[in-house]
Amino acid sequence: MGTIIRNASISRTGHTSSMECVVEAGLACIAGAGIDKDEIGLLINIGVYRDDNIVEPSIASLIQRGLELNLDPVKRGMINSTFSFDLLNGSCGFLDAVKVADAILQNGKIKYAMIVSGDMHRADNAVCTTLGGAAILSYDNTSDRGFRNIETVSSSDVDYYGYKFEGVLSEFDTEEGREGRFTFQDHYGAKLLSHSVAATTTYLNDEALVAEEIKYLISTEVDKEFSIRLGDSIGLNPNSYISKLYSKYGNTHTSALISGYVELMDNLNPPSGGDILFVSAGAGLAASCGLYLI
Repeated sequence: MGTIIRNASISRTGHTSSMECVVEAGLACIAGAGIDKDEIGLLINIGVYRDDNIVEPSIASLIQRGLELNLDPVKRGMINSTFSFDLLNGSCGFLDAVKVADAILQNGKIKYAMIVSGDMHRADNAVCTTLGGAAILSYDNTSDRGFRNIETVSSSDVDYYGYKFEGVLSEFDTEEGREGRFTFQDHYGAKLLSHSVAATTTYLNDEALVAEEIKYLISTEVDKEFSIRLGDSIGLNPNSYISKLYSKYGNTHTSALISGYVELMDNLNPPSGGDILFVSAGAGLAASCGLYLI
């Protein structure tokens, strides 16, 4: 028994709004799942970017409007409405959202949950690629499929001046316009990899998993070597599938795990019974791990 990914989709074509990109991915995801969208009782937005620096309402509610998810309380009643909210934890947001969705799906009050993601930084020094993602989750109590325990580890690393190393710094000057600036701290990639390796190794040990038996690895990719080095460092079987999407998409940030899953399913169509190790990592430093049985 477990929460399963019923369908997932991405969108990355010619948008001027992150919400437009996410809505396109969401509509494609709903169509591909072949479900009645009125049965989606939960919508979680994990995208960090906010069009025009919108403060209120939540971006999730605006995406819900774009998807037209239960907007008429008279039609289905308040009890059957879609609950939507933003969950912001950068690259680790997807697995955090899965944990929340899993708890609610197990409660049996809703049939489907949707997680959406998307970031669009139009600044010259943008660190993320524009890409929207959507995944529809449901609970399967008839098989062993689904997500297993998910763990998140935050770093306590500090530099010589006593400041916590976070990896990515951002700032916004209201006098200069609507776009923020993003800066990688020195050695961000190397430190993030080291933290991710330690967190993943601990996760494998805690869950009594053998790295060489993992068939698929889908991870955050802050550079084109990140996932490969992660797989090598944790002792993954050389014949295992490793997501290598940086060369194709760049750093897709909050959409990394969704886009990796879409690529895996579209290109390999893996059979039931295989296991995917999801690893997300980003500023904080933070790393999350979760095993998924297809």
